Amino acid sequence: MKRKTIKKKAKGLTYWKDKAWQVISVFVRSLNAKGEYQQCYTCLGWFKWKTQMDCGHYIHGRLDYELNNLKPQCKRCNKWLRGNIGVYGERLIKEIGPEEVEKMRLYSFKKGNNYTITECKEVIKTYHS
Repeated sequence: MKRKTIKKKAKGLTYWKDKAWQVISVFVRSLNAKGEYQQCYTCLGWFKWKTQMDCGHYIHGRLDYELNNLKPQCKRCNKWLRGNIGVYGERLIKEIGPEEVEKMRLYSFKKGNNYTITECKEVIKTYHS
């Protein structure tokens, strides 16, 4: 009896984007955490970074792996307040300056969320703990 050889299907871009998002989300939420707690970027409350926080975006749907665009946010601010974007923007301008925020905004139109598998693998390599 002959054995069938099962070929492994190559992992596509969606797989690598999801994996990169998992890695960078943990990195952003845990960065500068005090033990198991992290401060929400927008409401300044303290929450358990593993279970009570999200990795929020300033510019949604673009620049998913750019650190200036990603900050730890509690689920209330990120989901229910839709990113609490007014406060997010004010804090980001104070943190990196209006010129950098504008550069990031313009770059987001050019880059969008168009990442290659190679770029996703680089994100995983760079931010995996």
